[in-house]
Amino acid sequence: DCTVSVYGGIIEYQRERGFSKIHSENEFNFLIINSEQIHATDKVVERVKKFKEENENVFSELCSEEERLITKALNSMKNNDLETIGKCMAQNQIFLEQIGVSNDILLSITKEIEKITFGAKITGAGDGGCIIALAEKDDDLSEYVNTTKYQTHQVSIQKTGMQVFNT
Repeated sequence: DCTVSVYGGIIEYQRERGFSKIHSENEFNFLIINSEQIHATDKVVERVKKFKEENENVFSELCSEEERLITKALNSMKNNDLETIGKCMAQNQIFLEQIGVSNDILLSITKEIEKITFGAKITGAGDGGCIIALAEKDDDLSEYVNTTKYQTHQVSIQKTGMQVFNT
């Protein structure tokens, strides 16, 4: 989070290579929806740990699938392929549901917002909090924003990070 704030844009992190900036012409516009679902990260982590222990092979395969999905999403970001990025987000959401970090309310919001965006997924540890959906820059999401009972924010990724102004 700090690296993105300082440098701006999209940052990829790999343990072996550290941080690297992903260059893209797109500003990537998102709609953030607050599900207002209170959750405890420690309980979500414990549930995932239990899933992993009880389903080692399934969990391992999901991790492999996720690695391939990340590569596909990164290439799509570099090529400004919003449709594929959205599909990757939707597939990631399915993986998160499989390991038990979603719930009926999050699933309902995700399915509803996917009708008018490229794709959506939960953020953070899951089981509550926010959903992020990828939208076209000029998409008119005002009908959804004005009629949903959830708090929403339209945001975009800024290419510039922290700036210092001399006065």
